Amino acid sequence: MLTSTQTVAHNMPLLKRLVDFIPVPVILYEFKDGTPSHLYLNKQFLAVIGYSLDEIPGINEWFDIAYPDPAYQKTIRQYWASQADKKQRTGSTFIESVQACVRCKDGSDRWFEIEAGEWTDTIGITTFMDIDDLIRQKQYLEQLNAVKDKLFSVISHDVRAPLASLQAILTLVESGDLSPEKLREVIPLLSQQLTHIFALFDNLFLWASKQLVTHKTPPIPFNMPDLIDQNIGLLQLVAQQKKITITTVRQTLLAVLADREMVDIIFRNILSNAIKFTPTGGTITIQYQQHGRMGHIEVLDTGIGISQETIGKIARREMLTSQPGTANEKGTGLGLVFCQETIEAIGGSLSITSAPGQGSRVGFSVPLVSSKN
Repeated sequence: MLTSTQTVAHNMPLLKRLVDFIPVPVILYEFKDGTPSHLYLNKQFLAVIGYSLDEIPGINEWFDIAYPDPAYQKTIRQYWASQADKKQRTGSTFIESVQACVRCKDGSDRWFEIEAGEWTDTIGITTFMDIDDLIRQKQYLEQLNAVKDKLFSVISHDVRAPLASLQAILTLVESGDLSPEKLREVIPLLSQQLTHIFALFDNLFLWASKQLVTHKTPPIPFNMPDLIDQNIGLLQLVAQQKKITITTVRQTLLAVLADREMVDIIFRNILSNAIKFTPTGGTITIQYQQHGRMGHIEVLDTGIGISQETIGKIARREMLTSQPGTANEKGTGLGLVFCQETIEAIGGSLSITSAPGQGSRVGFSVPLVSSKN
């Protein structure tokens, strides 16, 4: 058995052949002046992680190349330092394993359970158990659960209100308390409510499916003013019920290159939010213009405004407490947080300028069709 440093050094060729039989990536290292210096990387390490001994001769080079994000690298370094101190205090041979995401040579990020310890007084071994599939599956299930929670939240609030309104109207019709003349008056409202519900479900399930699919939908060119007009038409009756005036300032024709369905969801959420938090008799102004290769769309309202604390939560993608609208409309707290995620996914950005009692200016940018296309 290899127990001494001298024996290990003398039998290094045999030792290399031995670790090549280990079915996981392995680094053999020795301590020089208290710093680990790599001696050998087994065949599985070269096959899975990919770096050569020349690229990672020591621990510092390994940290720099395997954990390129400075903040994440700092976290990993602190963990290993704390475990090394604990190992020294307890006199144990191996330190507790850590699950870490490693940047491999092919550019991929893979999760490993990493364990290190002493073979002799100066020779150590680090092993990498590939747990990438397990971690990815866990992350997917967590994402699936989050999507489910959001869907149930939206359905339980945004769908129940219009359905309750429809039920109330139909109850009046069934009981005979609604005359044919009054029924003709409310038919447009019934149609609008149903259209809203169908559109909401379409958007919800489209969003949920895109959250759970790893590939992106190829962007397509479309006319942004047409999309704006369609959504104004869809929400016009809701605005009219609150006597809110919606005005569009047509500054230029925007030919957008993006996932149209996602842009549709983004704009509808922002416009719905503006209507919800604008008091009766208020105004909403929609304007859009080109900034370089991006189109910028803004929705300005004379509503109750948004606090800086809430704007900060939106930027951090934190779930918000649902706030009732100026006509006691129900909500979910998902609207602008959802828009933040979706806009970034299509290569744009969200901007919010507001203060309580001073209205809001909510804008987003989207890529435009290049003039060369």
